[in-house]
Amino acid sequence: YGPGVVALAGLVAAGCGRTPTFVEVEGTVTLNGKPLPEVEVVFLPDSDKGNRGPRAAAYTDERGRYRLFCDQADRTGTIVGPTRVCVIDITAVAPLDALAGVRVPGPLARPESRAAKAKDKRTRVPAAYGSVAQTPLYVEVVPGRTVFDFDIPSTARQ
Repeated sequence: YGPGVVALAGLVAAGCGRTPTFVEVEGTVTLNGKPLPEVEVVFLPDSDKGNRGPRAAAYTDERGRYRLFCDQADRTGTIVGPTRVCVIDITAVAPLDALAGVRVPGPLARPESRAAKAKDKRTRVPAAYGSVAQTPLYVEVVPGRTVFDFDIPSTARQ
């Protein structure tokens, strides 16, 4: 084989084995400017924009702060690139019985304070924010430690 074929094969092999670049991401979620505790923040690489990779998630603390963790890669952060962001009110979603007793990584352990009493409770977050197709939250994750703060407006009807 000629040198061009060998070089092309090397480029194809290098492209197939690329590992996504991870960066630490943290921030705060507020509702009408006030800290929003006990929501799940999910960063989903936007495959429509060519960004493919594992999702990353976190739960907010009492001050609305979060720090992302990617359970598939077992590491802190998320991958670089165009990303859709969903915010789900875990106080309004009952835990799945199928997951009862399953051990999840510490950073993804669901807060138990109000989440266990979630049946039939109204969500504090508009439904669109929990849908990948409808979420208005879209970010470009870039190399380096990154902060994304989100202020979600409440709605009268939910």
